[in-house]
Amino acid sequence: MDNKNNARLGKGLSSIFGQDVSKVLDDIQNGDMEVERQEQSKIPVDEIRPNPYQPRKVFDDEALKELSSLDIVSNLKYFEMTQEEKYMKAAIREAKKAYALEEVPIGCVIVQNDRIIARGYNRRNTEGNTLAHAELTAIKKASKKTGDWRLEDCTMYVTLEPCQMCAGAIVQSRMKKVVIGSMNPKAGCAGSVLNLLQMAQFNHQVEIERGVLEEECSTMLSGFFRELRDKKKRLRENV
Repeated sequence: MDNKNNARLGKGLSSIFGQDVSKVLDDIQNGDMEVERQEQSKIPVDEIRPNPYQPRKVFDDEALKELSSLDIVSNLKYFEMTQEEKYMKAAIREAKKAYALEEVPIGCVIVQNDRIIARGYNRRNTEGNTLAHAELTAIKKASKKTGDWRLEDCTMYVTLEPCQMCAGAIVQSRMKKVVIGSMNPKAGCAGSVLNLLQMAQFNHQVEIERGVLEEECSTMLSGFFRELRDKKKRLRENV
């Protein structure tokens, strides 16, 4: 669908709902809006009738009966994301912004009272700045949002295990908890190379949860580096 049609669709939905629908959808995805759960009711299969406006005219009665025997409603919980997964998804969306800039795709969000208060993604090459890591960007934004350098009641969700610089900043910020997607065996400082977040010698230790949406985070990183290697190979071949 082209941009013109998208604009028409967005305008039509906005006129129906009385607000910017795309913003509402983003707020729901980012956990910034509560979605009211609607009541569900069961309908006997023999009362189901084909929609006269639907192109399909033939229905499989046996398949419908089999479907009605499944307890779909009670099993929906297996398809619902946990809180940790929901916020890690938000961190992954941030990482994809870095990917689009050809930066190593690392993303981060900080949550306070079940709301995202800060976001960040890797921009080190873009800004030419060692400090432009996702975690440091998010910490800076969170402190500005709360008006305090202490983030004692906050949880950070990050797609890749923090480096020594970011781990140190997390401890210094008094972050309550860090949820990690993929571990970093070569440079991670939340348990891989060393664990700066839980050193008994420091005056603050951070709770850690590892492996949330690990496969998705790892696949994104491995895909990025594979594309980078392929690009370098093509450049060498064209020299």
